[in-house]
Formats: sequence, C-alpha cells, structure tokens
Amino acid sequence: MSVQESVDPAIQQAVSLLNAGRAAQAAAALQLICNELNTNPEHWFMLGAAQGKSGNPAAAERALRQALKLNPRHLQAAYNLATLLLGQGKFEQAVAPFKQVLAIKPAHRPSKLGLINALTQLQRCGEAESLCTEIRETEPDNVPAITWLGNIRMLQGRINEALALFDQALSLEPGSVAALMNKGLALKSSGDFDAAIDQFQRVTSLAPGLDAAWVLLGTSWLAKGDMAKAAPCFDKAFQVNPGNLKAADQLANVYRHLRRVDDAADVC
Repeated sequence: MSVQESVDPAIQQAVSLLNAGRAAQAAAALQLICNELNTNPEHWFMLGAAQGKSGNPAAAERALRQALKLNPRHLQAAYNLATLLLGQGKFEQAVAPFKQVLAIKPAHRPSKLGLINALTQLQRCGEAESLCTEIRETEPDNVPAITWLGNIRMLQGRINEALALFDQALSLEPGSVAALMNKGLALKSSGDFDAAIDQFQRVTSLAPGLDAAWVLLGTSWLAKGDMAKAAPCFDKAFQVNPGNLKAADQLANVYRHLRRVDDAADVC
C-alpha cells in the first residue's frame, strides 16, 4: 500500500469531521497529516479551512500560506487567505492574495469586490475606482460596485455624488444593508441626523444582529442630544456583541450622564 493510499481514509475522516461542524477535531487530524506529508497543497488548504472555522485565524493563515507556497496557483487558497486577512482588518496584507486570485482568474468578481474593499479602506481611491468601473462596464447595475463607488466618493468629500450612488444602489436593491448603512453615514457626515437615523433604523430592522448599525444609530441620537434614545441602541449593540468596546464605552458614558451610576458600573 502506498503512503498516499494509507492517508486517504484519514483525509476522508477529517473532511467528514469538518462537514459535521467539528472543525477543531478536523484541524487536529489534518495537522497530523500535514506534519507527515507536508508537500500536498490541498492538505494544507483543508487545514487552513478547518483552522479558520475553529476560530484560529493565525493558524489558518499559516496553513493557507503554506498551501500557496506549494502551489501559487491554488485559487481557493489565495481567496480564502485574502478574505481571512480582510476580515481581520489587515487590508494591506489582503491586497496581494486578492491580486493573486485575479492573476489566475481575471473575472473572479468576489476577489475584485474584496480588493476594492481593501483598497478603499487604505484610501487608495484611484485603484479602487478603476476596479469599480471595470465591473460596471459589463455589469452596470452591480449593486456592490455602485455602493463601493459611493464609499469612494465619501472619502473624496463628494457627499452629494455619494448619496446619488447609494440611492441608485437602493433603487436596484432596496434591502441592501451596505447601501443603507453607507447612505446613513453620508447623511450623518452632512449633518442630516434625522435622515441618517431613518437609514440606520432600516438597517437594524433588516439586520438586527449587526452591532455596528446599532452603534451608528446611537451616535446619531447623541448628535441630536437625545441620550434617552441613544442608550438602548448602545445596549443592543453590546448585547449583540459584548466585545464591542465602543458600544460599551458609549453606553457607560450615557448612563453616567443620565445619573444611572449603577448601570454604568455594570457595563464597565
């Protein structure tokens, strides 16, 4: 029996564990396989997937980078690495693997959108806009591309153009959470707090588990001087994500101003 044949059942078991949602056990099994046969990029790719699902992003990154070292044209490994880095806010590091995917498959739309995201976060607006234009040449009604172009216009201080783009996106997809959120941000930055509140309320209705939307709704109420309405927004954000330190800080500050000292202490 060859070495590869002897490993196949272990690989199958690891895949079964991963498909069953037992990511940590799958990662442990795959790590043993990779330690023994460390030249197979597919095994490292699967290990990266398992580590990512088990909540170990550092280990996932190492495994995916090893997969790409062994096979630089492993499209899914490059894409998974890019999205992993993007999700951690490592925007500069995410650029290269997104470009790696696009070098393999230039029409890979998720990578184009992911790269636009990273470039926009880095305020590399010219590069991001070029990609938006490229997508819209073949898909003029692509809502994510229109929304990202609106974000770029916001960064450039062209708020009216940004609002027009968000409205265009919403005319095509009225329930687009990204377009609603960013329209709210544009309105908030222009001082139109009532209109911003309306947008953020729509987002919290569509996506009640999105803690960032509750924080933005709360800060909009604060901008209007209404702490009583801001408090439950920050409280909801904190309930949804206890790790949201901004929500916790804002909630504690609001409680102090409302003379709810005990409640403020509980948050802290």
